[in-house]
Amino acid sequence: MSPTPPERVPRRVTRLLARLHAHRAPFLFIHAPMRSGTTLLQHILAQEPEFLTAGETHVVYRSPRDLRRLLERVYAYHGWLGVRPRCVVEKCVTDDLVEDCSLPAWPRVQSVFLVREPLDTIASLLALRDRPWPFTESVETAAAYYLARLVQLERLAESVPARARGFVLTYAELVERPEQALGALSRFLELGRPLRSEYREQRWTGEARRGDLSPTIRQGTIVRRESPARLDIPPPLRERLVAAHDAALARLRRRCDGT
Repeated sequence: MSPTPPERVPRRVTRLLARLHAHRAPFLFIHAPMRSGTTLLQHILAQEPEFLTAGETHVVYRSPRDLRRLLERVYAYHGWLGVRPRCVVEKCVTDDLVEDCSLPAWPRVQSVFLVREPLDTIASLLALRDRPWPFTESVETAAAYYLARLVQLERLAESVPARARGFVLTYAELVERPEQALGALSRFLELGRPLRSEYREQRWTGEARRGDLSPTIRQGTIVRRESPARLDIPPPLRERLVAAHDAALARLRRRCDGT
């Protein structure tokens, strides 16, 4: 487990620091469908001193002013800070969190687009049927959610102002070829050393509404999971999902860097 900070900073202080840092702090947004490895990637990034994250914050992004709200929530969650602002890592996995798709062009924002193969994604979503989410009710609702997410990812990628501001990564690359994938991501982020596949638990690991709650996230390293059981998906829907995934991934790669 990560060490507990020895002293927590009062909330009024974290709000003040967020206000002071809002005009110079960098941000890294991970855009993806749910069940695509976003929590895993946040844990990997959290090992590095350059990054600060609190899992999902549920800020809704309507304008650049909301970046300060993100800072306030992350600073308040941790309750402690170093003397300098660090890059805050946020994840967005539902369409309603980003109302302004020009977000990748906002000042000091970099974006990572993380995509998982559709059939595995839907099977993983349906394994969460005990959660109160409408898109886990059936194959059809999960497919509709996934297809809508691809549309928003493409809209977001259209706003990436330069290849150096956007990066594309697939779940398969992350778990099957982690050294290559993390090496490419490290170069994109201009880190002094490559990201590692091993990681420590965070305060927010396994916390409800912060990200993945499965035992796998507590393994402390990238684990290649077995593919979920294949679902009985009507062939026309299956073909539509695969075609949409392939087309979206190709468009994302045309706009952004990648492995």
